[in-house]
Amino acid sequence: MYALTQDEGGHYFIEVVVGGFAMENLVIPLSEEEVRAYKTNGKSELDDLAYKICNETEFYRSRSVS
Repeated sequence: MYALTQDEGGHYFIEVVVGGFAMENLVIPLSEEEVRAYKTNGKSELDDLAYKICNETEFYRSRSVS
């Protein structure tokens, strides 16, 4: 489960629920490359990114601002 948000400055964030027993919400700012890919490929790009975040949580945790 994920959501795409955008702040007042135009920055995009993906919010992803990760974990099994202990659920956690990670809020990760999208890189310029990720934003370009999303604008080019649409929702499927976010689906893929959310899947990666769920399966490689420790890797992406360092990018989380939540």
